[in-house]
Amino acid sequence: MVYDLIIIGAGAAGLFAASKAENINILLLEKKDRPGLKVMVSGGGQCNLTHSGYMSHFLAMYGDQKKFVKPALLSFDNKQTVAYFESLGIECFEREDGKIFPVSLDAKAVVKALKEDIDCKGHKKMLQKTPVLDLYKSEGTFKIVTEGQLYEALNVMIATGGRSYPALGTEGDGYAFARKLGHTVVEPRPGLTGVVSGKISALEWSGIALKEVELVHNMLKARDGMYTQRAVYKGDLLFTHFGISGPVVLNKSRYLEKDDLLYLNLIGMSSDAAEKLFLETAGDRPLAFWLNQIKLLDRFKSELLKALGLTGQEKMGTLSKPNRKALIKWLTQFEVKVDALQGFKQAMVTVGGVDTTEIDSKTMASKIVEGLYFVGEVLNVDGDTGGYNLQWAFSSAVAAVQAIEKRCL
Repeated sequence: MVYDLIIIGAGAAGLFAASKAENINILLLEKKDRPGLKVMVSGGGQCNLTHSGYMSHFLAMYGDQKKFVKPALLSFDNKQTVAYFESLGIECFEREDGKIFPVSLDAKAVVKALKEDIDCKGHKKMLQKTPVLDLYKSEGTFKIVTEGQLYEALNVMIATGGRSYPALGTEGDGYAFARKLGHTVVEPRPGLTGVVSGKISALEWSGIALKEVELVHNMLKARDGMYTQRAVYKGDLLFTHFGISGPVVLNKSRYLEKDDLLYLNLIGMSSDAAEKLFLETAGDRPLAFWLNQIKLLDRFKSELLKALGLTGQEKMGTLSKPNRKALIKWLTQFEVKVDALQGFKQAMVTVGGVDTTEIDSKTMASKIVEGLYFVGEVLNVDGDTGGYNLQWAFSSAVAAVQAIEKRCL
């Protein structure tokens, strides 16, 4: 039998594509014993399906791929995603922060709904524990080789994901298939991941979370060893046992590299403004009074003082200038050197992948091999936290399926 479409990979994009397809014969191949393993752990197991807001807001969440993702996101947006899942019996709700989840807060229920929809359609078939060993095209059709079996299809969709969470099956298989078929792969690296810093891990700050921290990224220029300021970001920060994490770090980790310098403003005011407030407040008041004025968390306040060798009972008026300068610098320009980024085992997504310049942005079709499509994380597209990566998986899957259906008419 020659299938209209064979989908390699039953993750978010592959499952959604198979579920949305109508009137074409589909075979969905998954190498693990269950589909949607990475979906099941998304959003802490609660499955942050998408995000509210207009698409103009969405487009800014994909780094330098705004132009490429635009057609697919506009064609199948967040409202259509919610409507489709509700048609499958998955009711959704929007949190105060704009993130959209299933009411059940159960990622397994989302995977189950997609799987059941696929299973109940006679023209769709899914095989699990079926890794693809080889993929090639000859005599006008694609040949897909598995253990002891050869499948044939008019169209192939590669939905294998990236390399993040390799234990769940995302080991970069799609990159090998892409290269074999003539595509360029932008070197994959971890994305939405934390920064490893020996300086932070030596402090007892793990678990301290701060709101609206300003992060200045100074990128190391390898040629001359000089630093140049790249960008300023703002968001919530989490100190961890290995370094720093939280949205402000995760969302910008795609731009970070080893030995870059980060400067954290932890109190939302400039060093000049902080010093001015300090001097205006100075006198017989204890240092702890000023720290309370700038609304530091109690635990962070005590750990900061400990790190600086202070108690908080020092009188502000008699605090030495070096101590005052050091305190203000730690609060407004706290330097963190990027010793490393956490690896693929911890990364939520992959930065890099199949080069999007070789893909039609409206259809996800290869510009090199007719009938070949790439969807989801296997492409060089990565979004911020908040449901943007799952939305990309869904939107790109729909774009590809619609194009394939037209091709099969």
